[in-house]
Amino acid sequence: MAYARFALAGLILCLAAGLAVADDEDDEEAPGPAPHVAAAEPRTPDVPSGSLFGFTSGTEIGEPGDRSFSTDLNARLGKPGRYRAGSVEVQYSQVLTQQFAFAVTAFGAYHRLAGVPGADDRNRIGFDGVSGELLWELFDRDYGPLSATVAVEPRYQRFDAGPGTRATAYSAEFKLYVDAVLVPDRLFAAVNLIYAPGIARREAPDPGHVAGSTLTLSAALAYQATSKLFLSGEMRLLGSFRGGFLNERLGYAVFAGPALFYKVSDTVALSLAWTPQLFGRDKGSPGRLDLDNFERQQFRARLAYSF
Repeated sequence: MAYARFALAGLILCLAAGLAVADDEDDEEAPGPAPHVAAAEPRTPDVPSGSLFGFTSGTEIGEPGDRSFSTDLNARLGKPGRYRAGSVEVQYSQVLTQQFAFAVTAFGAYHRLAGVPGADDRNRIGFDGVSGELLWELFDRDYGPLSATVAVEPRYQRFDAGPGTRATAYSAEFKLYVDAVLVPDRLFAAVNLIYAPGIARREAPDPGHVAGSTLTLSAALAYQATSKLFLSGEMRLLGSFRGGFLNERLGYAVFAGPALFYKVSDTVALSLAWTPQLFGRDKGSPGRLDLDNFERQQFRARLAYSF
């Protein structure tokens, strides 16, 4: 629970820093003898895209009626022995109203393991379940420099993400996204807090039901290099817990690295991200990295088409 308190404190500090960014005001009087009517405050520009920051998400959900397809390729590499794992996510999303959007996602999983302690050797590709997501934009930049969105994503899963063993798992991610325009058309920031409880019935190596949870705190900065190219860096703190309510910490890891977002056209965008593990701690093993609950490196490539 100390980790949870640290993550929440970090989020509060990041929000406080964002609130310190001043929003310029531009008051204008109507000409002539007509009674003075105060002009509405200018709206702070939007953060351009929800996938601008790599693994970290922005708050933008789009305009009512917007629809999009996206494909995500996620790769996780590096454990003792030979470990390669990843997932493919195919998602359809649609904006319902000014504040609400939904998404449905199908998952595929890939595991190739050899000589990994505590896991059988395997080479497997398979369908890994589905999820549905509901997003609610709490407030936008009509009220200041910050925007916030909350989301919930329940998921059904067919494999244990780490060793790749067969499982029947049900989980849900509860997400808070906050972002800010630090310098209009130039510099943007985002903070995410994600809590994900779940329960799984594993078939091997220890059959039975297991409850667990994860907590993720991430922060990112993005710089607009050109009208189409954005360069960013992010840091993520990931924690793994036994029990659905962060009951017992199993380990944590800090990942950090660069990301790139490129607008191929008005409707197509590509984003790439890479974050190696800088340091971590596994409850049961010494060393400066947690390679029991996490990997040495994580990659993400996302191609999105909106219409």
